[in-house]
Amino acid sequence: MRRTRILVDADLQAGEYITLPEPATRHLIKVLRLRSGQEFIAFDGRNPSEAVAVLVETGKKSATAKILTITEVERESPLDLSLIQAISATDKMDYALQKAVELGVKRIIPVWSERSQRRLKPAQVEKKQRHWQGVITHATEQSGRTRLATLEQPSSLEGHVAQRDRKTAAIVLTPDANTTLGDIEPPNRGMEIYIGPEGGFSKDELRMLAHAEVKPVRMGPRTLRTETAGVAVLAWLQVQFGDA
Repeated sequence: MRRTRILVDADLQAGEYITLPEPATRHLIKVLRLRSGQEFIAFDGRNPSEAVAVLVETGKKSATAKILTITEVERESPLDLSLIQAISATDKMDYALQKAVELGVKRIIPVWSERSQRRLKPAQVEKKQRHWQGVITHATEQSGRTRLATLEQPSSLEGHVAQRDRKTAAIVLTPDANTTLGDIEPPNRGMEIYIGPEGGFSKDELRMLAHAEVKPVRMGPRTLRTETAGVAVLAWLQVQFGDA
């Protein structure tokens, strides 16, 4: 039986005891119905390792676990991939982020574009950021990864492009491109993948991206939805150049 995996923000050392915060406690005890004496997998989201832990004491808002063993594991992709995802409706955005994590992306940068949903107030952005971080955390736990993908603060597409390192390869998926995914070279220094919102990037935005040396590519003659496009590109890159 596969053990439950849980992210724990703690220094994991064999033989040591850790206190689980309320969210982890709630998930293990309320949702998964684990009891004292049962084991689970803990990882810290930073190191290529995971620990077998056992619950020794449970309470309403916290629990204590003992670290039994530490195992070095490496499940991260050899590719250094960044997803620049235009902000879209909640369910579509959640799906795009979840699957990107499962496919090994290392960085996620949400951006506002001309056709994105309405801009949010700072408090709303903060709430969205917490929600997205939760999506990333749960996808990391489920997929077996040991390192959390970095979630950057939302910014405008223009602002991100103005600061991007042009030595890093970058592509934008658009059905009108002359170049196909099969024409791109293996990413030596990483790659940025730009995915537009519902309706895609505008013509002005595509011109701005081209000026910033972001190469337009297509993936067949069909138009992909915003939540599908990033998944398709990341999967293709992993098959061609990664560890799939």
